[in-house]
Amino acid sequence: MVPIRYDKNASITIFPNPVKDVVNVQLQMPTGAVSFKIIDGMGRMVKTISLRSSGSTLSNAIDITGLATGQYYIHAGSEIISFIKQQ
Repeated sequence: MVPIRYDKNASITIFPNPVKDVVNVQLQMPTGAVSFKIIDGMGRMVKTISLRSSGSTLSNAIDITGLATGQYYIHAGSEIISFIKQQ
């Protein structure tokens, strides 16, 4: 698990890393809209996920089976965290 700060009131954790089929994202933040972007190694946005937090821990499983093997980045707010997609 790799935690990052989403903003001064929130933190994000992703697991597992490396990933085969599904990357799990956990976010602890106040109530509000949350947007995740998955960016490939060439800087192209390959997936966008928009969720709404109820003020507690928000968990979401993101299916990445359609993505090619390689390094990807989850961009959330001002934070970027990387993960490796395996076959």
